[in-house]
Amino acid sequence: MALKGKIEEFPVHEVLQFVALHEGDGVLIFRNKNEEISFGFISGKIAGAIYGKEDFFKPLEEYIINSGKLSSEELKRFKSMSKGENRSIDEILIEENIITMDEIKSIIKFKIQEIVDEVLTWKEGSYSFQPGQQLYKNRKIDILLEPNALLMEGTRRIDEWPRIKEVLGDPEITIFSTDKKRTDVEIGVEENRILEIHKDGMKVKDYIEKSGLGKFRTYNALFNLIELGILRKEEKEKEEIEEEEREKIKIDFRKVLNVLEIIIFVLFILIDTFLLFKFKMGIILKLFRRLFSL
Repeated sequence: MALKGKIEEFPVHEVLQFVALHEGDGVLIFRNKNEEISFGFISGKIAGAIYGKEDFFKPLEEYIINSGKLSSEELKRFKSMSKGENRSIDEILIEENIITMDEIKSIIKFKIQEIVDEVLTWKEGSYSFQPGQQLYKNRKIDILLEPNALLMEGTRRIDEWPRIKEVLGDPEITIFSTDKKRTDVEIGVEENRILEIHKDGMKVKDYIEKSGLGKFRTYNALFNLIELGILRKEEKEKEEIEEEEREKIKIDFRKVLNVLEIIIFVLFILIDTFLLFKFKMGIILKLFRRLFSL
């Protein structure tokens, strides 16, 4: 089942549903500018996903460190063991009782959901399905996920995204605690994770990096905590806003000056050309008069 085309004509969710419906076996690749997302399919179910060159092992390592199960130094030691014994890092971590197989599968599912969420935001680009190909040729962890379930969850998150983005549109926004007590309201697991790592002055991008929740769940948890009044985002001072407005006016004024300079330059060229033409025509007319006067 060969399949390729443009996302503008065949949206991402429809492509994923098409491959699932036809119980495709192979690799589905989406490309958007310099970005690439790949999904491995087995009998119409998603068995793995890669965003660019990053597979689930990187988030696995990040999750383990962020959860406090291992230090960076200990993880390096286990990775060195993995290379020396020619075994996968996950096998060693399970054997050492650092993490369970269920936890690894949960992390992989979480990562695949994050990648589905991301690709659903793509409105342009291309797709191609390569039948018979495998995303992980030597995979030892069997996981098969229903694309429709991932799409339903992804669509729900994307629907909420505009509202969240209105409050937390910039990853550089800094977050602070309020005076409201956390015990005053009931909060979820993801919100609790944000509060565990929270320090006044952290930026939104810092929470994404340290929470282990991924981009969309981190944004959602931060948004909920701000809505509940437990956290607040740093509001810009009036003077800062006014300074930004002045800078914007300066930039706009410079643009106007640049345009005026171009217009004046073009007019100068046109006038110069016209005068030169007029001068040459005067000489030609004089020559004609002299010729006819002979």
